[in-house]
Order: sequence, then C-alpha cells, then structure tokens
Amino acid sequence: MHGKSIHGLSYLAVSLVSVSQRRSYPIAIEQIVRCETSSNPAASLTEESDDTKTSKSKRGRPKGSRNKNKRDVVLSDTLKQLQTLLKEVLHRIDNLIPIRYLVLDGYFGNNNALQMVNQCGLHLISKLRADAALSLPPTTSYKGHGRPAIYGERIHSHKIDKKYSVFTQTVDTLRTDVYQMELRNKISQTY
Repeated sequence: MHGKSIHGLSYLAVSLVSVSQRRSYPIAIEQIVRCETSSNPAASLTEESDDTKTSKSKRGRPKGSRNKNKRDVVLSDTLKQLQTLLKEVLHRIDNLIPIRYLVLDGYFGNNNALQMVNQCGLHLISKLRADAALSLPPTTSYKGHGRPAIYGERIHSHKIDKKYSVFTQTVDTLRTDVYQMELRNKISQTY
C-alpha cells in the first residue's frame, strides 16, 4: 500500500502450522497497543525506599534480600495481550485439534514469555538469545564444604560436542544439526 514500513504498527498473529504440509493457517490477528503509562511494569515494583538509596552503590547482594521464585513474573503489556489472544484461540479450538507447542519469535526467548506460555498449558519453542549463558550440569563431585556446584562447563552454540548429536540432515546446501542435552541457565535453571 505505502511501499515502505510504517513506524509504530505491529501485530500479533496466531496461526496453526501444519508441519507435514508446510503451511500456516492464521486464526487470529490483533494489533499490539502499547500504553505510555506502563512502558516498564517491573520498574514500579522495584522502587527502593529512601533509606536504601545511596549515592554510591555497594558491590554484591543487598542485605536482607531474598531469593525470588523465577516462576512469579510480571508480564509486560505485550505478553498480557498475547496471553489473552492465545487463550481465546485455545477456547475457540476447544480440544478439536490437540495443541502442545507454541512457536514464538526470538524476541520472546526469555523467562517471562516461557512462564506465560506455561500458564496457558503449552510448551515454548523459541530461539534463545545470543548471550544466553548455558552450562552443562557439574561433573565434579561435592567436596564436603561450601555450596554444591550447580553449573558445569559452559556451552557455546558453535562448539557443541558431537556426542550430543541426535540427527544431521543436508538438503542441497542447507545443513540441519539437532542436539539434545540437559542444560542449565542462570535465569530459569533447567531446560
């Protein structure tokens, strides 16, 4: 229509994908509406009191801070809108087609999106962020003092050992490698 992109317009689209037919069937499309008042919902929850504010930040963990449950997340406006749209689609389908997975763009490859998809009873398939710190479980045994290690050797996506390879396929010039392993991430523990 205009021949160029229009800044400020973005849409959420929910489609059923037939893997065998390699086709997508759109079910619902909705424009993303952003609120100016709540651009960062987590910012209002982490306001510090006047006595904890200092002119110079101290290193380390603040005194009295507690571990937080990674499953208790505050959903952004976009995730709330996507969750509402997804629940409407699932209600519309009403178990006629068994759906177990939701494929999302790499923008949604984070813990908040994962928890939102889990709340809908689905599994998330998404691209991880490039800076995701993935590690194998530790291979060393507990030495008897200190906290037991939960992270082992760090995995780099371009240097994965062949022992984790499950499937390799080459079609024309496109090579697909599938690996399977248990990994740990500092944000959401185990994948």
